[in-house]
Amino acid sequence: MVNTRHIRHKAMPLSWRGENMKKTKTNTELSRAVLRQSAWFKTLPTELQDEILTSSAQRQYSKEEIIFREDQAAIGICAVIAGEVAISRMAGAANECLLHVGGPGMWFGEVSVLIRRETAVTARTLTDTEILVLPSAEFERIVEENPHYYRSFATPALQRSQIMLRMIAGSQNLSPEQYLRLRLADLAELWISDSQRDTEVEVSLSQSQLAQMIGASRQTVNALLKKLESDGLVRTKFRKIVISDIDGLRGERRRTGL
Repeated sequence: MVNTRHIRHKAMPLSWRGENMKKTKTNTELSRAVLRQSAWFKTLPTELQDEILTSSAQRQYSKEEIIFREDQAAIGICAVIAGEVAISRMAGAANECLLHVGGPGMWFGEVSVLIRRETAVTARTLTDTEILVLPSAEFERIVEENPHYYRSFATPALQRSQIMLRMIAGSQNLSPEQYLRLRLADLAELWISDSQRDTEVEVSLSQSQLAQMIGASRQTVNALLKKLESDGLVRTKFRKIVISDIDGLRGERRRTGL
C-alpha cells in the first residue's frame, strides 16, 4: 500500500479562482530571460518560444494564495517568473500531500490542459509570486495550427510522471533515511528540469517542508541531513538544500530508464 506521507491541511483562501490576483502587462524579455533557465523551454524552437510568450498573460499573486485547486477547470499552462509555488494534493478530507516546491523557471498545470480534464493538484504560492499563464484556449490554437508542437508540450508531463512513478515505488517499506535519500534525488531531478545545472543542484526547500514530504519530524530530517552531509552527498543552507551527488543518494537502488 502506498504511503502518502501526508501533512495536515491548512484552510485555503476563498479566492482560489484568483479574484485577488492582479494581471500585469507581460514583460516578454524578462519572461524569456527567466524561462530560458528552464531546461525544457530553452530547447523549444524559437518560434514556439515566441508564440508562448506573446499568447500568455502575467499574473501576480500574494503569499499563500491559491493559483488553482485540484478537481477544478484548468486555467492554462503556468510558469513561475518570480517567487515560489507549492504543488500538493489532498489525501482524504483533511490532509494535504506536498509533492513539489519550485521557483523561477518551473512549469506546472500542463497535464489537465493536455488531456482536457480537471486539475489533479493544487498550486499555492509560498511567497509573493509572478506567474506566466498560457490559457487553455491559446494552447489549443497553437497545437491546432502546429500539431507537431503537442509532443513538445507533453514532454515535461511525461518526464515528471516517470519521476513520480519511481517515487511511489520507492516509498514502499523503506526506512526514513532511505526514503529521504530517494526523495532528495527525485527533487533534484525535478529541479534540473526546471533550471538546468551542470554541477550541484540547489533546491529551495526548508527542512520543515522536506519533513512534510516524507512524513517525518523536522528533528529526524535534520539528523539525517547531517549524516548525508558528512557523507558528501548534500549541503544544507538556510531554506535550501544543495545536492551534490544524485546517484550517490540513490545508491544501489539506482535504476536506468526512468
